[in-house]
Amino acid sequence: MSLKIYLPQKLLERLLDRLDDIKPSKNSIQSLDDELIPLNYKLEKFYLLLAILSDPKGNGFKEVNLNGFNFVPLSSKHLIKIIGNDYKSYLNYLINQGFVLSKSDYSLNKCRYFHLYNSYLTYKSSRLFYCYINKVEESIKTPVNIRIIESSEKGEEENCIEIAFGKNSSLFKIKKRKYDLQTERKKKLPKYIKIDMWNHFKSKMVLDFDKAEEYCYEYKRKYTQKLEQKYSDGKIDKDTLLRAKAILQNKYLNRISTVNNLRNPKKDKSWLFSRKGINRRLNTNLTMMASDLRQFIIGYEDMSYLDLSNSQPVLFNVTLQELKEKASDRLKIEIDKYFEITINGGWYEKLSEVFECDRETAKKNWMLIAYSKNKDCRKLKNKFKKSFPEIFKVIENKKRRDYKQFSIGLQKIESNIFIDVICKRLVENGVLPLSIHDGVLVDKKQTEPTYQIMTDSLSEYIGAIPVIDINGVKRYPTIAGYKN
Repeated sequence: MSLKIYLPQKLLERLLDRLDDIKPSKNSIQSLDDELIPLNYKLEKFYLLLAILSDPKGNGFKEVNLNGFNFVPLSSKHLIKIIGNDYKSYLNYLINQGFVLSKSDYSLNKCRYFHLYNSYLTYKSSRLFYCYINKVEESIKTPVNIRIIESSEKGEEENCIEIAFGKNSSLFKIKKRKYDLQTERKKKLPKYIKIDMWNHFKSKMVLDFDKAEEYCYEYKRKYTQKLEQKYSDGKIDKDTLLRAKAILQNKYLNRISTVNNLRNPKKDKSWLFSRKGINRRLNTNLTMMASDLRQFIIGYEDMSYLDLSNSQPVLFNVTLQELKEKASDRLKIEIDKYFEITINGGWYEKLSEVFECDRETAKKNWMLIAYSKNKDCRKLKNKFKKSFPEIFKVIENKKRRDYKQFSIGLQKIESNIFIDVICKRLVENGVLPLSIHDGVLVDKKQTEPTYQIMTDSLSEYIGAIPVIDINGVKRYPTIAGYKN
């Protein structure tokens, strides 16, 4: 039984190197008369902070992009809970020693934002023996076990370090409390979720671990080569290269941790199957998994994935239809126009015309319009406003008090339709689904019954049958007025 986190080998080497040279202290020197008070530090706390900043998503944290850099908001309340009252000493050490940047002039709900510098990506050390620890250390500082996950036979690629905290670790005890709380919440869920879907989830979430790990290494190697080729061709500068490598490192660590968390999920308390928060989404190991890793689920070739095409724009119709009865004539006309475009699956194509860009860029632009603060991205929003002035007003009004309420509202609609309606009806009809927010993964033999239940349910809430993606192929409704 253990708590496992993952760090890049070079980052771990640099930390241990620095700790060997400069010891952490409880205080900082304000004058020549001050003396440093040594900190009786625990390595596990440094490891966890670096793991959170290296792979926020994999450790349950969100990222915020500020001026092209990814920052992680960490509140003092949460830091005290997971690190302890001395959390400032650990963060100050990482900041002062050049590992972490703290953005104190930007705050939201009084959270400070932290960014892990990517300088360790070019760091070289001869002290490799620091990472080769094959047994549990019986020291007061940290009850951990460290092993290297080799990324290639030649050792040319950067290795990943798995750090396992034993049951005596305070971090493991925190994780166990969270797991027990999740288990307690599960008892309050309806039977079709807590028994039928849960048991099915446990039986199906088995990976081909060797192939999955090999894919993670190849994924990182391939994209690293592409970045370095762009740098060699003069398409990107060195800062852009290092920044992109840092982002790639995070994606790699997230994939590695996702795979390894499913090796012994019951023993290591790494099952994730929880429905909490105001958006009421069902969060699982599968919803946290990068979509390119699904192929390594054993039996995946016999499954079908059905999801709502253009899901968030389509689900926004639920809100708009509720407003339509009391809407002005101009808004009604625009709602009907929006309805037709989104239901037919052409929203991002329409935005490509509005912004004069490709579909992928149009999709990113929509995310910025819908989910950023009202004061942000004004040039982009003004372009959208010219084409959809009334819809734009609705979005702005939804975000007036708190810009996050618009996205939360759409997630609540999604959760209500997919978990409370579609999944419930599927189970009642003998179809056991693996839920992935706006889609479901089912036995391939049950594709057609699943499609029928999905379209019937969505039609009830939206007012028409939308486009459904089935294994990456769009299926358009075969009724008059829709494309085939």
